[in-house]
Amino acid sequence: FWMNLQNLSLLTAAESKLSEAKKKYDQMVENKQLELSRHLKEISQRNDQAINHIKRKYELENMEIVNKEKEKADKAIAEIEAKCGQKIEECKEEQRQQLMRIQDEHTLLVTQMKQEHDKRQASLIAEHNEQLKRTQLQAENEFKEKTMFMRNDHEAQIKALRCELEDECRKLEEELHLQKSKEDRQRALLQLQWKVMSDKSKEDQEVNSKQSIKGGGHPHPSKGSLNPYAEDPYAFD
Repeated sequence: FWMNLQNLSLLTAAESKLSEAKKKYDQMVENKQLELSRHLKEISQRNDQAINHIKRKYELENMEIVNKEKEKADKAIAEIEAKCGQKIEECKEEQRQQLMRIQDEHTLLVTQMKQEHDKRQASLIAEHNEQLKRTQLQAENEFKEKTMFMRNDHEAQIKALRCELEDECRKLEEELHLQKSKEDRQRALLQLQWKVMSDKSKEDQEVNSKQSIKGGGHPHPSKGSLNPYAEDPYAFD
């Protein structure tokens, strides 16, 4: 009878120790899972921060490049416009001086013709006026042609520069779109990895629970368990 009581007492103590060891083990597993979840969350946050930093840096660099190219194009257009304006003014001045020389020459010619013969004054003046009109018309036509040519050339250069700037902007937009797609794929991959690790942690917990029930209250750690004392239920005494 005393032996039975002693055995019963030992059995009760063993069950109490086993229950306490199981509670400690369950608490340790829960703490490890919480620690792993926090670690995964920190990794995900750091990855998101790194991706956002890279994205902001890339957008700022692209914006700076676009602004520089636009400034270059505006400067080139302004220089071309200034040169064209200067050439137009030079042509105007040249035509004005040429016209003045022609007028002076013909005025002198008329004076000489008046002095040489009074009878031919009317016809010579009429001929002079007609020649002056033709010369003025020719000078005006030449000036218009030169002005039109320079305007067309100026417009063609501006159009070419605009096309080049549009091509550069389109290339930069395509590169930005590719970079954004790459970042979206990386973010989706990180989210998938986090989900897989979370599902794996849940599966390990379910397997541990099932093994504990099948083993008659003796928990066995799953493969890859973080508990180094999982094989000894009395390791916590």
